[in-house]
Amino acid sequence: MNLKNYDYFLPKENLALRPSSPRDFSKLFVYDTLKNKVYFDRFFNLDKYLPKGSFLILNNTKVLPARVQMKKKTGGKVIVLFLVNEINKKNIVPVIVDRKIIVGEKLFFENGDFLEILSQDKNIFDARYDFSQEKLFFLLKKYGEMPIPLYLKKTPLKKEQLMKKYQTIFAQKEGSAAAPTASLHFTKRVFDKLEKKEIDKRFITLHVGLGTFAPITNQNLKEKKLHEEYYEISLETLNYIKVMKSKGKKLVA
Repeated sequence: MNLKNYDYFLPKENLALRPSSPRDFSKLFVYDTLKNKVYFDRFFNLDKYLPKGSFLILNNTKVLPARVQMKKKTGGKVIVLFLVNEINKKNIVPVIVDRKIIVGEKLFFENGDFLEILSQDKNIFDARYDFSQEKLFFLLKKYGEMPIPLYLKKTPLKKEQLMKKYQTIFAQKEGSAAAPTASLHFTKRVFDKLEKKEIDKRFITLHVGLGTFAPITNQNLKEKKLHEEYYEISLETLNYIKVMKSKGKKLVA
């Protein structure tokens, strides 16, 4: 399998720099497997294409504004992406930095709090912070920006708009460094229409991390392995899935 087989040209004018408004007005790509035909609809018509009595499993992760401009001791500015889904209990968080830094260096938030770089593995650094995880999340919300894809750099949306638009309407558990993008199109209108068709929903948590930013390489394809991400499924949801599948109900992930 060769990665070049998946190359394609995307004209710049076809790249949306702001989301659809309302968000469920985005295009829906439909493939009719019986007729072997492709056509387009709108996401608010999703109920037309899901079997009656099927059920949805959605991701209730919440994105943190994890991209922060920080300062080195010399005063030089760096952009730091916090991989918040990989924080461990020893107050260590992996980060990606846009400039050259060295192990042992300190990176400062605007208020004077800092990270200390402990180690490096290729382009990822482990950094320690000497305060609570709650305070780290507070600092990210205060000084950070939503880590939208780099190709959306020229979006006209302001920071506050991105904080709202780049979050699902059912986001609950903080811990993602990027949005579960397929979920961004859901609205109350979509859920109401699905409910009328007796399509139920349940939630799990998967915190999105480096995998969404990292490019796929030939090595990835060879190993069939991507970056790990934290997930959590309650026993109640697990049992619900088992019961629904035993009844022959279709699961929509």
